[in-house]
Amino acid sequence: MNSLNGPALVSDCGGLLHELALAIPAAFFNKDRSESNAFAPLVPIGNLLSSLPDGLKVHIFVSRTCLEEAALWVQELQLCCLMELVPVLDGLDSITSPWIQDLVQVRNACGQSGQCTEIIAAPGCEPAAEIARHLRLPLRTNEAVIAGGNQLVGQQFRLIGASDVVTRSSAGKRADVDVKRWAAVAALDARGFALFGYRVTDLSLSWEPGAIEIFPDNGAAQDPKAFVQNCAPRRFAGVHQCGFHVDQFVTVTGLFSTGRPLLLVADPVSVDGARDRFNETLKKQLNASALLLLKQGFAVLRNPIPVAVAPGTGKRLARLYNNVLLENACRVGRSSPLVWVPQFSDMEPLEVFDRENLEIWRRLGFEPVPVRGWSHFAGLNGAIRCVVKVLRRHADHHYKKKSPGVEGQRTPLNCI
Repeated sequence: MNSLNGPALVSDCGGLLHELALAIPAAFFNKDRSESNAFAPLVPIGNLLSSLPDGLKVHIFVSRTCLEEAALWVQELQLCCLMELVPVLDGLDSITSPWIQDLVQVRNACGQSGQCTEIIAAPGCEPAAEIARHLRLPLRTNEAVIAGGNQLVGQQFRLIGASDVVTRSSAGKRADVDVKRWAAVAALDARGFALFGYRVTDLSLSWEPGAIEIFPDNGAAQDPKAFVQNCAPRRFAGVHQCGFHVDQFVTVTGLFSTGRPLLLVADPVSVDGARDRFNETLKKQLNASALLLLKQGFAVLRNPIPVAVAPGTGKRLARLYNNVLLENACRVGRSSPLVWVPQFSDMEPLEVFDRENLEIWRRLGFEPVPVRGWSHFAGLNGAIRCVVKVLRRHADHHYKKKSPGVEGQRTPLNCI
């Protein structure tokens, strides 16, 4: 992995996870609520923590008012990782949301060498100040900071949700690039960035995964560090975003196919077989979004995600199997890199989707770690990546490295 010359956000792939942070709202420790069958958010979070390996450190930020309850909960978990409970000051902006991924960004100001680490957050974010204080890191506020859920960070590129740089007219029909916003977002990281979004003209295309294959314009594999440099703002006028965050439907794998960075992009399926407008619209938008990713130089592999009514909400929503945590190097005693994949069949009849998504990761060369219980978050549109912030990764060369790939697999993958 080549080092970046300039500020570099901690990536979503590459190397081993070393240090993580979570934030748990006080309301999650309400016994009357957490014991309800409808919503028990500590179940999946506890399952995730219990699945983390030895040698990984986790900071869990909680309100002082629930510190005792949090300590009792942690004692019931069977943990291999090193865990630290961190009480934060109570106030108007105490820990009220589990989405730590959106609150703060972690950046190495001197590049990927790991030096000069700092916390980046929007102005006035009190939880960010508490996190920076505890970690003894400088806090830099920036108006251009992007919610972590709408930004995926590869080793040599970023993938930004179009809604962060494309604005709509008052009528809501025309989408134009905000050039100033684009420049401000670009300045946050030395990597070039691509966009996750779709063009309305592509929604009518009769396109299914595997039916077409689009290579970069020059017909050859490109340098992954350079391929996003051609993403000029003018190319993306009229682009809209599917969903509100890119990590709902896309995963950065750290792998390459035909020399192109490989992304896992969701393919929605109605579990009851009934035709409904939400599922059909989501499918068209994600097909069109995959097409735009292909045109930007990525390789795309589709994974099935179910669309069903979420427990306790009555809303028809997608299950976020793409919302994962992964490594691209092998831990001692293991032959494959690990990927933590949310599972939903504990409360819903989604066993087939649990198995299919785990199998996709196995065929990519990973050892998937199934984490059960995420139906409790289905109505909140979140899963594993949403509740975790990676603070630090070990560089690849510190550990046994394995580079799983999609080429030469015995079982063909639907990779385009």
